[in-house]
Amino acid sequence: MKPVIDDVILPAFGRDGVSFGTWFTTSLIVVGIGVVRACGVVVRRSFAGKCAGHRRDTRQSGVTARDVAACLLAPLEDDV
Repeated sequence: MKPVIDDVILPAFGRDGVSFGTWFTTSLIVVGIGVVRACGVVVRRSFAGKCAGHRRDTRQSGVTARDVAACLLAPLEDDV
């Protein structure tokens, strides 16, 4: 970001200003960085959601299997 500030923003407030090409190129770079970062956030959050869903399903199936086993084995324990 230092080159953006030094080469575009500060000279834009000076007497000479900056050319349209410099401004446009710098704007594209800044927008491109923002798009890449936004895509990274979307990918990261998508995989986090998939992981949380998988973890939830695993826990539910474990609880269900344990509950079924407890229900099936409870009558046998009473007979002992």
